[in-house]
Amino acid sequence: QEAASCPIRPAAHASLFGTFQLRTISDKEIAITNRRARALLAMLCLAGNEAIERDFLSKLLWPGRFETHAKASLRQCLLDLGKLLAPYGGDILNVSRNSVALHPGAILTDVDAVEDALARGDFASAIAQLSAIGTKPILDQMDFGDAFNQWLARYSGDAEKRLHAA
Repeated sequence: QEAASCPIRPAAHASLFGTFQLRTISDKEIAITNRRARALLAMLCLAGNEAIERDFLSKLLWPGRFETHAKASLRQCLLDLGKLLAPYGGDILNVSRNSVALHPGAILTDVDAVEDALARGDFASAIAQLSAIGTKPILDQMDFGDAFNQWLARYSGDAEKRLHAA
């Protein structure tokens, strides 16, 4: 990917702990009413710079549906999410034929903010952020079945390991 197409600063901030929320840089909530679109964006935020295969996403978010129907639902969901996010930055989603990812730096998560504060040695800020997070689980109240829950457990465990290491 060309560096010029990546945002210089984040287009939005995402809270992964507790109920997923997306906020503008000026702290206005970006309401994502479609629960699957919200889950899709939350998954991309949790995956960081890692792309997620479209086939995998369609199976995770539309379990039990016929493959063609699930893929069509994912296409529509990506279109709707792209339209919703367009006013905040055109290069938030990186959608290819086979996978979906966030453009690096497009959305800053609360996990990123804590890691950044620790890396800078700003322990007061990191402690304040961790205190605000408290004991909230990652992506609370999102459930799309066993496969989704297994994916979530893996990625939330990875995020927790990164925070402990930092």
